Amino acid sequence: MLTSFGNRTPYSAKSREFTPYFQYKIGPYQSDYYLYFAKQPYLQVYKNEIFMKMYEYAGYDLIRYNTPQC
Repeated sequence: MLTSFGNRTPYSAKSREFTPYFQYKIGPYQSDYYLYFAKQPYLQVYKNEIFMKMYEYAGYDLIRYNTPQC
């Protein structure tokens, strides 16, 4: 019943493949427009990191977030 309200087991998030709409790299954190992970992320970890990264930006920088700067 709890899955009807969005609650999932930790195993369900780990087993699902996802489409990476935000660019990410495997490696140490840097303060640029990419998401960084120590290893290949699971779906829930990936989604959480998107919001944590967006928290770092404000104003015009936030709407440009998914556009990497060259």
